[in-house]
Amino acid sequence: MSCLPFFLIPNNNWDGVIYDYAFSINDFSIIEYWYKISRINFQLFLANALYFLYHNLNLSYDIVFDVFTTIAFILYIYEINIFCKKTFNLEEEWRLVVILFTTSIPLWHNATSINIGIYLFCFYLVLLSFRLILETKYTIKILGIILLLGSFSIKSNILLICGLTSIFYFKQYTKTKKIEIYNILLIFLTSILFVIVYLNFFKPYGIFENYNSVNIKNLSFDKLIYNFQNFFSYIKNFFYIFISFFIYILIFRKNEIRNLLINENFINLILSIVLFLIAITPYILVGKSNSYSTVINFSGRHVLGTILSLSLIFIFTIKTLNDFISNKKIIFSLIIFLITSNLFFSIKGFFYKYESSIIKLQLVETFKSIEKPRSGIIYFRNSDYYISTTEISHILFKAYREASWIGGVSTDSKNFVKNPEDLFNRDIDMKKFYIQTDVNDTCETTYIFNNNIKKDEKIKRIKNIFSQNENYLIIDQSYLKC
Repeated sequence: MSCLPFFLIPNNNWDGVIYDYAFSINDFSIIEYWYKISRINFQLFLANALYFLYHNLNLSYDIVFDVFTTIAFILYIYEINIFCKKTFNLEEEWRLVVILFTTSIPLWHNATSINIGIYLFCFYLVLLSFRLILETKYTIKILGIILLLGSFSIKSNILLICGLTSIFYFKQYTKTKKIEIYNILLIFLTSILFVIVYLNFFKPYGIFENYNSVNIKNLSFDKLIYNFQNFFSYIKNFFYIFISFFIYILIFRKNEIRNLLINENFINLILSIVLFLIAITPYILVGKSNSYSTVINFSGRHVLGTILSLSLIFIFTIKTLNDFISNKKIIFSLIIFLITSNLFFSIKGFFYKYESSIIKLQLVETFKSIEKPRSGIIYFRNSDYYISTTEISHILFKAYREASWIGGVSTDSKNFVKNPEDLFNRDIDMKKFYIQTDVNDTCETTYIFNNNIKKDEKIKRIKNIFSQNENYLIIDQSYLKC
């Protein structure tokens, strides 16, 4: 199962280092400050629950993070299965194929940082809340609304729930010619009310002010094309397969074109594409996207909300072809091809996270063996791997148990900041958030990787790390400026 690598990858990538720092020094105020200024109160509630479990179960916080993320993964997959059954009346054997495809989608590795594991749980909640709101008992409906509001800590879920509702009741109307206006109004009015209250009373502030805000510039032709191209890469295999199939129908079986257009699975495929477009709309509006081939990047988290629609596009592409192609070996081959393609990129993503984490752990050990640098700005040079400013500060903290350094990632230190003293005038909460509580000097120190850590030498580098035959760092004192 794709969830297994969660337990192999340390929580030392990207924003996950903030959790690692807060939990390792037993200072939850860091997490509290993060979610307070970003106005994500529900995620703060989940983080509090994780902190409570960590303290009361006497477990490693890494284990708590991994177990939580794995449970969120399993629950998300389960709700996708339920949605397929309730909305499309998908047969059991086809739901099994959906599960196989969904578990192999190359997006789960993003959840190897616990903050993204919490995102994953919120995407599960939007599906669960939708199912509960459909129930007849008012107490269950109310619970569904409460969970729906919690899921809105991921703002893209506001449009996603509207998409789920529209498609579900469209399918219901085609079967019964009736529509339950009460549930539709309940969901849409809740969503609209949340947006009004959020925009007027709960907007983020501080460093998160205007973060991920809608910008009209993102609707420019160039940006729209760029972002759509990125998102299209997730469904292009299905597009090419279906276009090839349509050309085949057009040339060899013209008399069946009408049957194709009224085919139930084809209509379901169109609905799945509509859901995909709805799911990516918030990210288009804020100018965030990520392509299938570069899913290993941190921005791959922006596609987690499309997992359901991607699974639906897959299954209804296959089912449509299955209705018109008598050779079942072709159908089976397509299923194997698409799942194998997923697995390739999924393994690539997990391996990248694993390798990156191991390299950072090795850097910690290397720093432990050399003299502690002066407090100030630390630069890493000569690496194809991007290590963020907060990750650099975290590596130094893990090595020396001090938060005395600010990570710098610029290739030229002169471009990093015009006035270094400005970095040391932050309030204590900001210093904690950036792992800089003990910074007391303005020294700039550059560390050079002795051997460039190249992405195309993964297996060799990992082997050297395990055998500890290679020291990645040397310090050149000419790069020290105080």
